[in-house]
Amino acid sequence: MIDIFAALRYSEERQVTFAVFQLEGAARSWWNIIRTKWEREQTPRTWTNFVREFNAKYFPPLVQEKKEDEFIRLRQGTQSVAEYESQFTRLSKFAPELIVTEQRRARRFLQGLNVEIQKDLAVAQITTFSDAVEKALRSENARLQVRNFQNRKRGAAGSSSTQEDKGTPPKFGRGAGGGRFASPARGAPSRGSQPGRGQPRSASQGSSATITRGSCSFCGKPNNTEDDCWRKQNKCLRCGSAEHRLASCPVQSRDAKGTTQTSKATSSQSRVEGAKPKVPARVYSIEQRPVPDSAEVVEGTIPIFHRLARILIDPGATHSFVNPEFMCGIDINPVILPYELEVSTPTGDQCLSSNKMYSNCEIWVGERKLLGNLISLAIKGYDVILGMDWLARYDAQLDCKRKIVEFRIPGEATLKLDVRSSLASSAMISGIRARKLLSRGAQGFLAFLINTPADKLKIEDVPVVSEYPDVFPDELVNLPPEREIEFEVNLLPGASPISKTPYRMAPAELKELKFQLQDLLERGFIHESGSPWGAPVLFVKKKDGTLRLCIDYRGLNNVTIKNKKEDVPKTAFNSRYGHYEFTVMPFGLTNAPAAFMDLMHRIFKPYLDRFVVVFIDDILVYSKTREEHEQHLKEVLQTLREHQLYAKQM
Repeated sequence: MIDIFAALRYSEERQVTFAVFQLEGAARSWWNIIRTKWEREQTPRTWTNFVREFNAKYFPPLVQEKKEDEFIRLRQGTQSVAEYESQFTRLSKFAPELIVTEQRRARRFLQGLNVEIQKDLAVAQITTFSDAVEKALRSENARLQVRNFQNRKRGAAGSSSTQEDKGTPPKFGRGAGGGRFASPARGAPSRGSQPGRGQPRSASQGSSATITRGSCSFCGKPNNTEDDCWRKQNKCLRCGSAEHRLASCPVQSRDAKGTTQTSKATSSQSRVEGAKPKVPARVYSIEQRPVPDSAEVVEGTIPIFHRLARILIDPGATHSFVNPEFMCGIDINPVILPYELEVSTPTGDQCLSSNKMYSNCEIWVGERKLLGNLISLAIKGYDVILGMDWLARYDAQLDCKRKIVEFRIPGEATLKLDVRSSLASSAMISGIRARKLLSRGAQGFLAFLINTPADKLKIEDVPVVSEYPDVFPDELVNLPPEREIEFEVNLLPGASPISKTPYRMAPAELKELKFQLQDLLERGFIHESGSPWGAPVLFVKKKDGTLRLCIDYRGLNNVTIKNKKEDVPKTAFNSRYGHYEFTVMPFGLTNAPAAFMDLMHRIFKPYLDRFVVVFIDDILVYSKTREEHEQHLKEVLQTLREHQLYAKQM
């Protein structure tokens, strides 16, 4: 629209008339109100006034800040470079101060590109925005061509391997020694029918899928002969060994899983099938049976992640375990182990497996926090089982008679865990049991725990201090008076003005910056600056969670020899919302603490080393008696009042 005004050379009033002609509906009603207001206030009908009113209605500061934040957070992501460039151009008009030069505009565009493209352009010489867009498009196009070529190559290789892999996989049978090997009956013709050297071999004779054998005449097993029959040869029907029978076969027992031969076979089979390797482990309580009482085992209740858990101290368990139901209410995610942990009882009656582990779980022994890795397992009767891995980690010694565990951690005092005194489970019931008790007429009480701030000590409640409320104001409303000490910033010879660009800030910090700058302006502590000096600003979080505005004067401090009025421009700082300088002494300067210390020593000179000690902004008043202390405190507060110095309320 502005281009139309320039081409047709419209006057200010005609520009407004043309713009109003485009308005419809609610916008037309809004204009009628504005026109009436202008006529009442005799406001000139200019394009500037119209734009101001229009933006106040349809583009308020909140919307502007939202668009600025959207531009700051803009990243390419899944967009193409062309789509990202379009978004960048559209949103950049809402934050023109961030792209005041062509070079800064190009740099911000490059910062939002995907990492792969940024790597390609890292060594490129880019000075203009159009150059950055062109090189980014070229990089994206080159990567797309490489990806398409790799996909075509991968597709051709997959088609070739599919043609070659259509053969029948080899089949295996049992051997006399229990091992697995290719059966000659399935890889070659049966006895008596082997072709001679000069006899042509048919397709059926060379195919393992078409050659079949008869049944064993002794046991009736198909595809078997009497020579291979384990039953006729009195061999073990489980493994084929002639040294024992099926009833005493070690392979039949679960304990044989821990032997070297079986472990190797399991590991080999896992690699073939693409599964995780299996690691054996043992634990006491995974059986469906009543939980033994505390006279038989060392069990009790201790906090884990500040939540009471019923635990079992089990030196017979190779690992430590936790019931996944117990971890449901705790905000921690398990890690996936690179192997499958097979857990069995000592009798081998039951076996479970798990590949999930909760790392560095907080296990509280008294006031001491010990860490442990807990395997997720559906254990019965307990929330947590602490095994040998955790006990050995903290050099634990178990007193089975007294049911006490002692932890002898190097460099620390002996830590004792008496699980009998830690039992708190009797005071806790499940939600299901509570519901049943309430349904039977039992009384229930619901308690809410809330955090209440501690009562803040008021000035009027403190003796002596209550007589000086003006020394403890909530806010400083006026500028301080002229002091006898002028603060100077003396520079090294030949030092030139230092000005740095503002630091990047999060949207929440930008909002706080705007608020604090406006507050400092209203109180007169800063004013707008035209100084060539300029330090960046940043925020530091205070103990109460609020943000403290800090000026990074490191550049100025580096050239300061260690404010008179002519030094005020040197305190200038840059921000996104303007260029300002301090009218009061900022503490970020290198010689500011020394100047303030000098002032305090001059003011309190009559009292120093008698009953007052001053260190920068800390004042210590000491006395021998309460009566003396009241008098000394009055003198100190009166001195602060006379010199218009203020103290902070705690």
